[in-house]
Amino acid sequence: MVDTTEVQMRRAGVVALSGMCALALASCSAASKADVGPSVLPTKATSAAATPTQGATPAATPTTATSSGAPAQRGAQDLSDPKLGIVFADVPGLTGAAADAYNSLARYETEYWRTLTTNKVSPGVSELYGTDAATSLKKIAAANAKNKADIGGTVHVTISDVAIAKNGRSATATVCDNFDQATFKDPSGTYTPKEAGFGPRRQKVTVTPGPANGFWRIYKIETEGSC
Repeated sequence: MVDTTEVQMRRAGVVALSGMCALALASCSAASKADVGPSVLPTKATSAAATPTQGATPAATPTTATSSGAPAQRGAQDLSDPKLGIVFADVPGLTGAAADAYNSLARYETEYWRTLTTNKVSPGVSELYGTDAATSLKKIAAANAKNKADIGGTVHVTISDVAIAKNGRSATATVCDNFDQATFKDPSGTYTPKEAGFGPRRQKVTVTPGPANGFWRIYKIETEGSC
C-alpha cells in the first residue's frame, strides 16, 4: 500500500493523486491514507514506503508458444499511445523477469495517466490496484471533473536501469517523467508544467512479484531529483 497525496493547483481546486503519480500539482495538502498502488510517481522528494496492495488479481502477461511447445520469452513492450498522450522513450531490450517488471511499470504509468486526462477511472485500475484503490481514484477523478480540470498533452516516460534482485523477490528501476509537452488548465486559466508542479522527476522504484505470473506490483518509490 502506498500513501497518496491529494494536491491542489495554485489558483483552482484541481486535485491529483501522488501515488506513482505522474500528476501532482503544487501546493500540497496533507497526505491521504488511501490504499493505492501508484502508476505515476510522487512529486515530493520523499520516499513512499509500501507493502503490496491486496486488490483484484491482475491478468498475467500473455506468452506465445514456440514450435517446440515451450513458452516464448516475454520482451519489454513499447506501450506508447500517442492518442492517449503517453510516450515511452528508449524502451530497453529486456526479456524474462526484467521485461515483466518493465512492462508492469509501463502499465501503471499508462493507466494512471489515462485516469488523470479523462477525469474518469480507467477500466484497468481495478485490475491493477484493487477495489479500494479504484474507489480512491474515483474520488480524485470526481473532484477534478467538478472543478473542470483539464490535463492533457503528452507525457514522456523513460524506464531504465531495471535490475532483478539475486533472490528474484524484488526488482528496481529508474523512472523519469517529462511533462514539457503536457498541458494544464482550468476555468481560471492555463499553467505551465512548472507552475503546475510538474518538473522533470527521477525516481527509483522497487517492485515485487504480484499474484499473477508476469505481473509486478509497486513496493517503494524514492525521489532522487530531476532527470
